Amino acid sequence: MERRRHIRYGPDEDGLVYITPAAADRGKLPALLVNESFSGCSLVMSGEIPCAAGEAVRLQVGRMEVSRARVCWVRQLDEGIIKLGIEYDDLG
Repeated sequence: MERRRHIRYGPDEDGLVYITPAAADRGKLPALLVNESFSGCSLVMSGEIPCAAGEAVRLQVGRMEVSRARVCWVRQLDEGIIKLGIEYDDLG
């Protein structure tokens, strides 16, 4: 049984997220929110793997302000489909 520190919540209907990897040439990339908790979220996106585990990113979830975050894990689900685990840095 997997133990998690915080409860996971499903996304709102408009669960669009923009992730900006540290590499400036990548720009702002769209992703879909899979689930979210107090400390982070998981995303699914299409294309090539945009960043590596441990990399700092900027994240904008829905209409919220851009926040700092870190990639915890990256999984390729299928050709061109990537799932990312994200931990928020701005936990106040």
